[in-house]
Amino acid sequence: MRLVEHAHRGSGPVGRWGRLTMAVRKVERYGETRLLIDIQYKKRDGTRGRFRKDAEVQTLTAARAEEKRYLLNIAQYGEPNEPAASTSGIAAGAPFGEGAGAKPKKKFAELVAEYRDTFMVAELKVTS
Repeated sequence: MRLVEHAHRGSGPVGRWGRLTMAVRKVERYGETRLLIDIQYKKRDGTRGRFRKDAEVQTLTAARAEEKRYLLNIAQYGEPNEPAASTSGIAAGAPFGEGAGAKPKKKFAELVAEYRDTFMVAELKVTS
């Protein structure tokens, strides 16, 4: 899979008429300037895709970092957004009911003791 076509010297994405295009650019909308991320790419099935979104943080550095994150997702998954990992066993097709791959359960007293040892460690003086 490849992102947009690049110029000979790796100078960046090339637009429709051979001109250099920027993936992060400033646009004026409703009287205020916004940073827009605009990425053209090829999907896994070979069709063209276009991803346009306002940058979440309106600074140029953050917008470029966000653009880089989307480009990495496109290269890895074929789409700008990372596919959602299914956390429930039912969505993954796992059997349900009693004893269906259940982990050994700890008793409440064991959990409390583990929590106190792990998270409630106090390094206070005896006098305090």
